[in-house]
Amino acid sequence: MIIPNGLLVKAKNDALKIKTQRIVEVSWDYLCEQFKDEKDYLGFLSGLSVKKYEDFLYTMFFYWAHDLYRIVKEEEVSNIDGFMYQITLSMTEYLSDGEYPKEKISNFTKHFSSDICKEINKKIIAHPLNKKEVLNLEFWEILYDMRNDFVHEAQWFDMPDQKSKAKAFLSLTKHRIYNSQNPKKYIVYAVEAKIKFQEYLKFFWQAYLDYFGYKKPI
Repeated sequence: MIIPNGLLVKAKNDALKIKTQRIVEVSWDYLCEQFKDEKDYLGFLSGLSVKKYEDFLYTMFFYWAHDLYRIVKEEEVSNIDGFMYQITLSMTEYLSDGEYPKEKISNFTKHFSSDICKEINKKIIAHPLNKKEVLNLEFWEILYDMRNDFVHEAQWFDMPDQKSKAKAFLSLTKHRIYNSQNPKKYIVYAVEAKIKFQEYLKFFWQAYLDYFGYKKPI
């Protein structure tokens, strides 16, 4: 990829500037399906303000540096997806405004289209333990709870594929909306969780680029 010199020197942060060429190249690998072609991609970057451009470089480098799919073979470690969800949530926290992490993540969800939100909500369904009742939780609330237990309680989540015999997709996660005075635990069963991380990631990249104001040409 031939990167215009203007993009190579656009970032004012020296730590980002020295990584710019590599970040722009690897970001294309992740985002190429979202753009018409390389010219469209480079034009998008050229149109960003310096602040937005640095935010793009920072968060894309963060994703690349923590991409377990790039670092290890999937069969060598279990639950890569469980970790990678946390990476996307960290990116939304960094980019969005809000007083608390949950508010930031909630604010970022406006960049997901309503149709995509409905689709993901249908694929991640939460139940109180030992009950058939379906809780009225948005997908991002479930992922946020997973993030909290991962960050604050060192809790790891089993996120098996559809052939797995494991009983839970997300297991024993506390959430505070269901009963804020007496937090309950809920479960999302594997047979009902019908979205894998790679499918979610496509939706996430669309929302991520929407945050930066990008609309794919028709």
